[in-house]
Amino acid sequence: NVNLSDLAAANVGEFAIDFVGLYTCVTNGDTISYDLPKNAPFSVVFTAAANCRFEGARKTSTTSFASGINSVTTLTAQDIPVAVACPAWSLDLTTNVKQAYLVSGNVRLKVTTTQVGKTTEYLHVVTKTSEAGDSYTGLEISGVDTLDGETVIDLSAVADGAGYDVVSMTSSAFAGQAVVSVVAPQVVYLDYGIFNGCAALTSVTLSPNLYYIGGRAFMQTSALTDLQPHVFAKFETFNVSDRYNFKMSAVSGDYVFGRVKVLPEQCFQACTNLTSVRFPECERVVDSCFNGCSSLTNFCAPKAIDFKASALIACPKLATVEFSTAVTNIAGSAFYQDVIESLPEANWTNLLYLGGSNFAFSKAEMGDVNVPLLTTLAGRNFQNAKVTSCYAPLVETIGEYAFDYCSKMTNLTIKGSAGCFIANYAFRGAHSLKD
Repeated sequence: NVNLSDLAAANVGEFAIDFVGLYTCVTNGDTISYDLPKNAPFSVVFTAAANCRFEGARKTSTTSFASGINSVTTLTAQDIPVAVACPAWSLDLTTNVKQAYLVSGNVRLKVTTTQVGKTTEYLHVVTKTSEAGDSYTGLEISGVDTLDGETVIDLSAVADGAGYDVVSMTSSAFAGQAVVSVVAPQVVYLDYGIFNGCAALTSVTLSPNLYYIGGRAFMQTSALTDLQPHVFAKFETFNVSDRYNFKMSAVSGDYVFGRVKVLPEQCFQACTNLTSVRFPECERVVDSCFNGCSSLTNFCAPKAIDFKASALIACPKLATVEFSTAVTNIAGSAFYQDVIESLPEANWTNLLYLGGSNFAFSKAEMGDVNVPLLTTLAGRNFQNAKVTSCYAPLVETIGEYAFDYCSKMTNLTIKGSAGCFIANYAFRGAHSLKD
């Protein structure tokens, strides 16, 4: 209820009522009312954000200076733009319930159904259970039956129309569609290729309880800059075998994935708008996972002990890297072309393999490097890095440019000159090395 009486004497030509907010919903039986002073010098104009929903609402105007005047009209396109009209979803079941659909205007979404034994009964409700034992019961979308020019899919009202929330999406349901925005605040499970190739997709809202993302789910979503929320505290699994989960997506900002332990190959490759990521439980980062993330400044995985080849290669703004000091494997070029300013203390007593070209040109104050189990220091490992000493008593091979221009390095412990092969330029420019 908006009282405009106080504005009757004001020099106002127009008074606007704006409807905003993602979950604003005015439906059948609702009334938008206002008190309009007699002979008011202004008109009332209704406007609405594109993500508001209106269906069959009434606009009621009254005058506070004359009783009995009450005009009632149905909201028109002039009052509320047609573009924001979005009827509530309803559940459509065929007579034998073999197929169910969620229906809203021009959109029909296929709902997964399961036959009960050998009977004619079909269930359209699924239960998704995470590895931690969290269970979610509701509907599962398996495909888009029709999408006649509709670009906004808002599933936040599904529970009102069908009695169940949509908790899962599967089978490349929206892949390649022209959808622009998807609001699915209860979805906890995204299967293979859900939004793969949705070039027009700009925003997706999911449940903060999301725990699974399949391979290629957001691959090539080149306009997707807004993925909400930014913290998925219960997230457990990126599908490893299918991989490419966010490859070449425009997803931007800072994100936390709470429980995931393995990051698949090329999971976030070429996500050029991604700025910061945190994986509190992650232990393994697979090949080219963040290759080419040109805006990434912070990588935090305090339990990570295994980095595969090129895991974070070509991240030129990557300033802060956090992983476990119990790290066992850092494959070749895992951190190549990264000008890192902050690294964990280099007391890597469990490190068994350190591939070439990893910390070259790092700006981090690495200090004393302790790698007692390494047998090889590969080429360009610490080229131009700020290393003051290196303790590697088992090392038998030192590759080309391994400590090239490590000008602060004063001390090195290796197996000994008789038992160690030292390649060309291994210590070029290491003028402070005396012991």
